[in-house]
Amino acid sequence: METSQLVGHWLEPGIIVCLALALSAVCIKLRPGKGEYLCSDCRFNGDGLCLKEERPEASVCTSYRKGPLPESAISASVSSTEQT
Repeated sequence: METSQLVGHWLEPGIIVCLALALSAVCIKLRPGKGEYLCSDCRFNGDGLCLKEERPEASVCTSYRKGPLPESAISASVSSTEQT
């Protein structure tokens, strides 16, 4: 193979790998928590709302959502725990 064919053959996979690495770096930088505990400002921070064993000191959580729960969800959660 000639040099130009080798460069052309490896150029596309090289670009894809570089883009994947850049995207991974951005995702790691923007992930919630960044070493802090997530539970304090999570919308599911409550005994009846979060069943994760890491709570209240989770620094990584797949269920994390920032902000308070809507009032309708809070009242539904309270009524379901009162029935049990």
